[in-house]
Amino acid sequence: MSNIIKTKEQLQTLKDTLSYLKNHEINKAFLEEILTYLGPKNNGDLLINYNIREKGIITAQFVPSTNSINISINKINSWLENNAQSFELNDNDNILKGYLFLYVITHEIEHAYQYLIGESIIEAPNNILKEAYKHLMDLLNPPKYILPHPIKQTRGAISTFLYKARQNYYLLERNANIESMDLISNLAKEEGKKEIYELFLKMRDMFLRCGYIKSNMGSIEETYREILMYDKFKKFTHEIDLSEEDKMRLGLGISEEARIRILSKKNKK
Repeated sequence: MSNIIKTKEQLQTLKDTLSYLKNHEINKAFLEEILTYLGPKNNGDLLINYNIREKGIITAQFVPSTNSINISINKINSWLENNAQSFELNDNDNILKGYLFLYVITHEIEHAYQYLIGESIIEAPNNILKEAYKHLMDLLNPPKYILPHPIKQTRGAISTFLYKARQNYYLLERNANIESMDLISNLAKEEGKKEIYELFLKMRDMFLRCGYIKSNMGSIEETYREILMYDKFKKFTHEIDLSEEDKMRLGLGISEEARIRILSKKNKK
């Protein structure tokens, strides 16, 4: 399940957001409200920051160095317009734009959860995931050394380049997409939007296969092999007590039977 929605009241807020977006434009006050409500909290206190600009160059992005979600209103409106028109659905573009907006927001909030899990601020499902999230977030946000570490810095730069080159297929993006797309497909199902439900479910299942196309190793191990840091992966805590379904969702190694199942048919909820 998504890290974000834990109660029926929170799910209702998403439904209310869809209704609001049918007739209203996205503005700063609205974005502040939705991020504050859906963002991770501890005893009611928001655990992340946000930075909203009327005009900018970034659509939406979680930035580990500031523990912040940055959003540009002009860019997010442009992104929604372009993407809503790219899908040929019977539902009008305005309805689809609402679901796409919630996907963008929840996707970045899921990245925030990954960061907080890696920093041990939020409890992790297991230690290997916590260690992977921590290491990959640090890799994309390297420390500024007072004294030079040329070998370490060069290796980190190579691994960062390799990660960014195919980041949509690797662990952080994979898992954020799975959680947010699963949430949005569930929401569309609740609202009786069959086409939108099937659209997000198909996209979720596409990302679910990442890490299992070539073998049953999973996305965590595949990511570390592909970015030439498998030695780091081997040092992680590998004791795991999870179901095959949970392992698939999180990108852990699974049985060959489960891998065949995930590649040969749709994964139904």
